[in-house]
Amino acid sequence: MAKKKLKYLGERSLEIALLEIDRALCDIEILPGERYREKLAIAKELITHKKDTPILAAALYANVDYLLTGDSHFFTDKVKTVIKVRTTREFFDEIEKA
Repeated sequence: MAKKKLKYLGERSLEIALLEIDRALCDIEILPGERYREKLAIAKELITHKKDTPILAAALYANVDYLLTGDSHFFTDKVKTVIKVRTTREFFDEIEKA
């Protein structure tokens, strides 16, 4: 009985996670370059890893409160002057204290 219950809960959790992912993906908007060109130029000055430039530019354009990442390229003093960069763990620790 317990084994069946655990299997059901695991399947249910996956189902809920997939629904949440689907909901999040529905909110994605693809922006033409002209709309965030200014932020792209700023991002190019701030981050050294070229592949991360569009991600930083998008975060700047969206004016996010935090950028959650495990990518070390974002954890520089230059980037941190314009956006709060945290690992997921740091973020949860920070909001837990608030």
